[in-house]
Amino acid sequence: MNWYYRARIAFKLKSTLRELRLRSIHLPRLRAIYLTTPKVAGSTIMATLIKADASERFAGIADYNSRDARHRLSSEAAPRAFWRDLHDPECFRFTFVRNPYDRAVSAYLDKIATGQVSRKKKLLGYPPDSEVSFRDFLLAIAQQEASRMNRHWRPQSALISPQVKLDFIGRFEQFGRDFANVLERLGVEPAAVTNRREHMTSAAKHRDMIGPEEKALIDRIYRGDFERFGYAMTL
Repeated sequence: MNWYYRARIAFKLKSTLRELRLRSIHLPRLRAIYLTTPKVAGSTIMATLIKADASERFAGIADYNSRDARHRLSSEAAPRAFWRDLHDPECFRFTFVRNPYDRAVSAYLDKIATGQVSRKKKLLGYPPDSEVSFRDFLLAIAQQEASRMNRHWRPQSALISPQVKLDFIGRFEQFGRDFANVLERLGVEPAAVTNRREHMTSAAKHRDMIGPEEKALIDRIYRGDFERFGYAMTL
């Protein structure tokens, strides 16, 4: 094996470990690991399960996206316990995914939409106060490697490592039913659901933003999501 392939393997392993560190929510009392995906009801899932788990290290967390919160919620807080649970068949490992068309629209509306002053635009090569259409957004991210995309629009197939064995993959489109299944598996009462809607966007209502060119770009950028999670390339 030459140096190039060794370097690629090392990079993929490092990327996988980094994503686990950043995106994992380890719930030791519930014996569960939740791999978060931006723009897929993550705040509601985290708020509900963190409250149900009631581990001491979660006390006082207000913003789940802060650096301190990520440290206390993820594999970093108790690495040995996390890796034990990650490979323990008694631990429930799960995630949620979303239709790539709606997730792309949601990321654009929340982080980039025309008229907003957003630092995220700089990641696409645009000034923070510039006018960026949905087409411009897709053209920009189509030029990026998945590993270098911002997580809000990175393909879910790149965020969720295929090396991690998952027991359940829920869908945003049937969130009520699938999250109820997760709660039942973990022994959490349905009444415990804590809705966090501050960043929720009704992307399905904005599918008219997706014309033929936008659809072709989404199909290309998120091909791995369509294939791995079984979403149809139809609007």
